[in-house]
Amino acid sequence: MRKFLIKEPVLFVFLVLFLVLLISFPYKVKDYPKYIDFKTIISLAGLLIITEGIRESGYFSEISHKALRRIKTERSLALVLTALSVFLSPFLANDIALFIVIPLTLSFKRFFKNEIHKLIIFEAIGVNVGSMLTPIGNPQNIFIWHRYDVPFLIFFTHPFS
Repeated sequence: MRKFLIKEPVLFVFLVLFLVLLISFPYKVKDYPKYIDFKTIISLAGLLIITEGIRESGYFSEISHKALRRIKTERSLALVLTALSVFLSPFLANDIALFIVIPLTLSFKRFFKNEIHKLIIFEAIGVNVGSMLTPIGNPQNIFIWHRYDVPFLIFFTHPFS
């Protein structure tokens, strides 16, 4: 048990906070399920399942090998990886896009003369920019989309109108 708590400190902190809430407000226990947005959690779980399926399929590994044959310079590879971050994030959510792109970037580490950490920062910026475009681009958008029942196309096109 102790090893588990050391390995998962964030979970431990949230469990302690939950216990504090239980002790402080025992009469609100019956209301706790109302505070959970299950639509958002289910949407995020679905996106994680899709992403894991894509990763396990080896599709990105195959793409990376093909890309290496065509891309000759470090700068070109950095631009492609950053563009990939921007392209994936509106459809897979920003966090999940990073789960795909950062391991891919790290697999190219031997091809970079410069610090790879700088590229990862640009990828993080790229996923945040791209994720603003769709309701599934980031968890906040998913929550707003479900909370206010905004149609997908309206959510997607509203910033452009």
